[in-house]
Amino acid sequence: MHTHDCIHEHLPRLASQRTPQRYVAPEKAATAEGGGTAQALRIHVSAESLSSDPGRACFAEGESYSAFEGGDAYTCASADVITAAKRAILLEQLMPQATSALSGLLRVQRLDGPLVLGNARCGYGGGVPVPEAHRTAGVDADFVVYLTARPIDVG
Repeated sequence: MHTHDCIHEHLPRLASQRTPQRYVAPEKAATAEGGGTAQALRIHVSAESLSSDPGRACFAEGESYSAFEGGDAYTCASADVITAAKRAILLEQLMPQATSALSGLLRVQRLDGPLVLGNARCGYGGGVPVPEAHRTAGVDADFVVYLTARPIDVG
């Protein structure tokens, strides 16, 4: 059996940076049959960090990792290792179900062209590297999930 301990209360509080979003009023959020402008949210899952995330994820027992940029170093336990089986569960089961559910629930007013991200890193504690292609050519999506499987040691 796998267990998960939430760590939210252990994370330092950071000032939040938010970008204003435009939402479609529910009465204007037409269905595809209605020909309105609101469409299902397109989600792209970027999973490069499940194959290469030096010093942040565990690919072999005994490796060192840091939970946060500049944080203490820890040793990877066998349960921390990203195995082919764990990768398959994430990419073939969990993420397709999650993105399908969210896409079916959320509607957006799509903009023309790909979503181009402006930052080289995304996320908390040093984040995840944003692939150069996402910063130059962009992604054909409305939302990008940068998927990791990093162990988090809270002491």
